[in-house]
Amino acid sequence: MPDSIQIASLIVHAQPALMTAVKANLRRLPGLELHQESPQGKLVVVLEAEDEAQILATLDAIQNLPGVLNAALVYHEVLEELDSPAQP
Repeated sequence: MPDSIQIASLIVHAQPALMTAVKANLRRLPGLELHQESPQGKLVVVLEAEDEAQILATLDAIQNLPGVLNAALVYHEVLEELDSPAQP
């Protein structure tokens, strides 16, 4: 189990006419959740990863999907694993 988990939030701007295909492709990426979308082609995406390299690789993959105009990182947090409480 990793010592920490990386959480990132992205705004993905896609061509509105290709939203169905873009969302289908996004759902294939590991650790990714779709949360909101607008008719103008904007999506709010949350990523969970073990390290920053995974987040950057996923961001790069998103930016290269057909129909994606842009993907921007808007939030990043590292959550450290809490030690389990001592057993009596």
